[in-house]
Amino acid sequence: MKELDSISELIRQDLTAQNEVRDQALRGSRELIRLCANCIRAAHRGEWETASDLLQQADTTAKEIVALLKPYPKLLFAGYTQDGLKELAEAHLTVALMNDSELPGPETLGIPSAAYLGGLCEAASELRRKCLNQLRKGETGEAERLLTTPGLTGLAGMKAILSNQEDAGAPICAPFQTLQGLNVGTLCTAIMDLSRRELHLRMGSDPGAGFQIFALDQGS
Repeated sequence: MKELDSISELIRQDLTAQNEVRDQALRGSRELIRLCANCIRAAHRGEWETASDLLQQADTTAKEIVALLKPYPKLLFAGYTQDGLKELAEAHLTVALMNDSELPGPETLGIPSAAYLGGLCEAASELRRKCLNQLRKGETGEAERLLTTPGLTGLAGMKAILSNQEDAGAPICAPFQTLQGLNVGTLCTAIMDLSRRELHLRMGSDPGAGFQIFALDQGS
């Protein structure tokens, strides 16, 4: 049974190689997620040079992961790999939305469409978080600018288009569920209420009860 022994040895070598590659991909994905998270934190602080450097490192890490897994499509499309690529999309799109710059597409980033959509929705949620922080500081002008960025306002139309593609199936539309807490109308109302309250205070009149900014944290 020498032939069977040879076949068994080839299979063992292949599975061992795949296991080693998977372990490398797991470590790379964790590093990619860490870099992207730090990039988004830097963007919230307005540290754009740091955010840019972290994005470059994240891009390099992602390319290394994709190149490593190219011979193993099953590992490339495994959940941990796609989660890392989704975070990369989120970091790129968060920076672009906050700066009102052109949004890079999935082909530009080298990210599959499903992972890109997930990152896009989470980036919009990061923009909501930024708006809330600006409102708490009373910086209504910056909050209004963020809310009116073409990238954010275009999401509603994009959601409607994809939601109408019934033949596309639930997995494509599922990422938009993360936007349930992103109520742009409520945020706009909050901006107007805060502006009105500031005007009353400047005029020396009673601004009334005002509004509770923290209620927006519940996505109301």
